[in-house]
Amino acid sequence: MNTTFRFLNWSGGKDAALALWVLQKNGIEVNALLTTFNEQSKTIPLHEIPINLIEAQANALGLPLIKIGLPTNCSNETYNNIMLSELGNLAPDQHKVAVFGDIFLEDVRAYREQQLNKLGIESAFPLWQNNTKELAETFIKQGFKAMICSANAKMFAENIIGKIYDKQFLASLTPDIDPCGENGEFHSFVFDGPIFEKPIAFPEIQDVKSMDYGDPKSNFQQGFYYAGF
Repeated sequence: MNTTFRFLNWSGGKDAALALWVLQKNGIEVNALLTTFNEQSKTIPLHEIPINLIEAQANALGLPLIKIGLPTNCSNETYNNIMLSELGNLAPDQHKVAVFGDIFLEDVRAYREQQLNKLGIESAFPLWQNNTKELAETFIKQGFKAMICSANAKMFAENIIGKIYDKQFLASLTPDIDPCGENGEFHSFVFDGPIFEKPIAFPEIQDVKSMDYGDPKSNFQQGFYYAGF
């Protein structure tokens, strides 16, 4: 039996897909994808992609999908308790490695490592400190296809939703927006690429919706547009 169980934290977006591509290209096996979703809306937080489309991605990747349900308006404390419980029960007889597509956010990496260290789970960041412009260009050059599924309303008009993540999209970005959206400017849904057995069929966007994320009493509250399927 393989003594290592490596799971990729999967949001359905380009960075996770590129991280998987990098690992597979280097002969590193990923055993499963792991995603969290809102139990009420059946969508992925921030991306707001329906869970059934994430399941379709996993099927096209030929990987098991571990799904962890979260309540609506999930507090940090509740989130941490759920994740520690679920991950603590995952592959109990194997060394666990959690893989993330994070690129340069030091505080996010530190938080992930701190939480996972409590369970003895190793963290891996295959894209860490790579140039985001080069990563974006690599993603497109390798034949991946993705569309913008959610975006910060302070930085984009709502017509950004549904646009294809391609060279034209990158050229349209202002200097204050990271090419990979690493600061949370936008999120994507990958529907094709070299790691998929077949393209992901997804319904037409019916409308563009909006939602506020974060604590209204803090400076972290942000408005987002997202695709309504």
